[in-house]
Amino acid sequence: MNIKRLIIFFLFMSLFFMLKAEKQNDLFIKVDSLTQSYNLNNNFYFFEDKSSSLTIDSIISPDFQSNFKICEKSNLNFGYTNSSLWFRINIKNVSDYNKKLLLEIANPKIQDIDFYEFNNTSLICHIKAGTNYSFYKRKVKCGRPVFILHLKPNNTYSYFIKIKNNLSTQVPVSLKTQAQLNEENSKSLFLNGMYYGVMFVLFIFALIFYLFGKDFSFLTFSIYTIITILFLLNLDGLLFQYLWQSACLWNDYSSLFLQGAVIIFMALFSKSILSSSSKVIKGNLSFYFVLILTLTTLSLSIYQPFLKFSTKAIDILLIVAPIICLINYFKVFNKKNAHFIYYIIFFSLFIFIVSFAVIHNFGLIGNNYFTINALKIAFFIHILLTFLISINKYLNLNLLPFYNNIRKNIYEELETQNEALQTQNEELEAQEEELCTQQELLKANNIELEKFKLAVSKTNNLIYIFDPQGDLLWYNASFSSLLEKPIKDFKGSNKINICDISYNKNIKKILRNCVENKKNITYETTAKKNGIELCYQTTLTPIIGDDNNIKSLIAIDTDITKLKEYEKEVQQQKQNLETQKNLAVYRRNAIEAQKNEITDSLNYAQRIQEAIFPKTKKLFTVFDGFVILQPKDIVSGDFYWYHHIKGKYIIIGVDCTGHGVPGAFMSIVGTYLLNDIVIHNQVIDPAKILKLLNRKVKIALKVEDPTVYTNDGMDISVCVIDKENDTLEYAGALRPLYLFTSNKFIEVKGDKISITSNITNQVISSFTTHTIKIKKGDVFYVFSDGIIDQFGGENNKKFLSKRFQQVLKDIYFMDMKEQKQIIIDNFNEWKGNNEQVDDVFVLGVRY
Repeated sequence: MNIKRLIIFFLFMSLFFMLKAEKQNDLFIKVDSLTQSYNLNNNFYFFEDKSSSLTIDSIISPDFQSNFKICEKSNLNFGYTNSSLWFRINIKNVSDYNKKLLLEIANPKIQDIDFYEFNNTSLICHIKAGTNYSFYKRKVKCGRPVFILHLKPNNTYSYFIKIKNNLSTQVPVSLKTQAQLNEENSKSLFLNGMYYGVMFVLFIFALIFYLFGKDFSFLTFSIYTIITILFLLNLDGLLFQYLWQSACLWNDYSSLFLQGAVIIFMALFSKSILSSSSKVIKGNLSFYFVLILTLTTLSLSIYQPFLKFSTKAIDILLIVAPIICLINYFKVFNKKNAHFIYYIIFFSLFIFIVSFAVIHNFGLIGNNYFTINALKIAFFIHILLTFLISINKYLNLNLLPFYNNIRKNIYEELETQNEALQTQNEELEAQEEELCTQQELLKANNIELEKFKLAVSKTNNLIYIFDPQGDLLWYNASFSSLLEKPIKDFKGSNKINICDISYNKNIKKILRNCVENKKNITYETTAKKNGIELCYQTTLTPIIGDDNNIKSLIAIDTDITKLKEYEKEVQQQKQNLETQKNLAVYRRNAIEAQKNEITDSLNYAQRIQEAIFPKTKKLFTVFDGFVILQPKDIVSGDFYWYHHIKGKYIIIGVDCTGHGVPGAFMSIVGTYLLNDIVIHNQVIDPAKILKLLNRKVKIALKVEDPTVYTNDGMDISVCVIDKENDTLEYAGALRPLYLFTSNKFIEVKGDKISITSNITNQVISSFTTHTIKIKKGDVFYVFSDGIIDQFGGENNKKFLSKRFQQVLKDIYFMDMKEQKQIIIDNFNEWKGNNEQVDDVFVLGVRY
């Protein structure tokens, strides 16, 4: 049963394929004497050779015909494909006449076309066409590939077309008569003429605006426009048809390079309009990115294997470039650059339409009038609208200010004339006001003269007028104790001369100098009245006329007796101040002499102190270290002591009570007692050294008078280093030891017992010896409280032990000289302008 079913199934399938083959064999385009138009939809076959290895002999074999598929549409879009495309069209002339038809593939950019014509199974002709072959070899001189079909009566023909293309492949196939082709060419020529004519006119106008307006954006726009025209002409096959008919290789690259140039100059145009509208050019990097990416793509295309990749990349850049321009327009768009809203709209519309063209090139949408002509539509709208808004912007920025300037000049001229009329009216009014003012001035002068006359008559000063010879012409009625008598005596005379009434012995000389030099002269006169000496100051002023001659002399006497008395008092006070100043200078010199004598004594004491103290060179020949000894005054109460005895090294740091001279005396006492205890008595235990020192200080500073209380002493750190056993023994009186061993910080605190002269407590306290294992590279420090108690910093507080510990933790691993300088710098920076409160002593030793 199963075998029967299987046999029936195979029979059924065989019958199906036979019927299908018969149907295909019967699919012909019939040409008669009446039909003028032919629809190829569902009337021809298609096969995609993905390996591109099949030849015409394989294709025409009867067994292969079943691989062909019927094309539902005659307008096909394959996008970017590596396959060879085969098409088969069967045509049968059923008329009794010879027929001539034209087979057109309406894509001028197909590179390689093989056209085969068969009559039944006989090959009639084989024609090669496409952009890889010279245009001159085409039988029909048309930008699009056209093949002539000669159909004899009652004959059947098969046509095989092989297409190989590295670019985006669209195959619009049509069958038409010569008249139809001529009509379509005429229509296409008219439309293209209109299209490219308008584009060229826009180019010319943009170039004219650049030549007259010197606006760089118009230059870039004109270049962008003309390159776009060339790019679109090339897409239409017109450049191949009219310019480079035999330059087949260049024809393959022309679209790519022209499209790249369009992208570059679109970016340059966008950059130029941005720079003309903004003080700061934004988005420069993005424009350089487009430029570099485009040039890189064009460079890669030169290498043949990358040609198809570069073609795809340049299509994508045709969308990316305007998007980047659009982003930059958004960045500068504001109220001052409101016209950029139009650029934003136009570029957005351009991107939208071009997206259809790019998607169409990739074969994602089919062929129709819009997708085939999307690029031409997009560039036409973009260039036209951009030109219009650029013109509008140019007029607003250039011509509008020019017309506004003319209108402003006319307005200013009218204003000037109006102001001139107003000025004339104001001048007339001013003349009228001046007349009124002169009248009022005359009245005011009369009033002032009356006031002056009254003031002159009531003043205590005597005012009188003489002629150039000194004869009296007029004097005021004021009483003058100086001239009362002389005027009365000379009242009966006809003339009274200034030389007769003046008590000044040099009056004749004064009068002569005033007249000859024509300058004011002021002189003083002394007279006695009722036994009282009076002093008067007279100012003699010449009145000079227009002819430069003296018309009269005016003399004014002023009583300056009280002023002279004041001057004498001031002079006496000045002499007293000078005496006090001399006394102060004498005392200051005496104090400075005393100060210099004390300073010299302290300097001498400092030299003695330095001679007593051990030399640092002796200590640091054995150990690496440093000593900071910075006295508050010239001499110091802080000191260090060092001695090598019995194979051990004894290092002692001492902070004596007080500073300056008292502290220095205590340092000498301490040095003497340490020499006695360690050197003479051979004591090397730190605790015993402190105990003996405490006892000897009490004895040395003992006061015989029991009523006198003393509490002089010292805080001390005693370190004994045993290099044979690698140990450090330490005992302290109110002073700690800071030790860094194995990168760890250790504080060894001393006993809370001071070395003091106070004998209130007769029991001599005992001290504690701390023994510590040390190794090479360990560092220890002993110091006085001078650095700890120093006031400073932002809040004027003490330096304190915690801060000092942190400084040491930061530097203990450094060279000892560097440590010394860092500690000094930290101390000085903390102290600032404050006074140093105590002697500063720091001793650091590296084992």
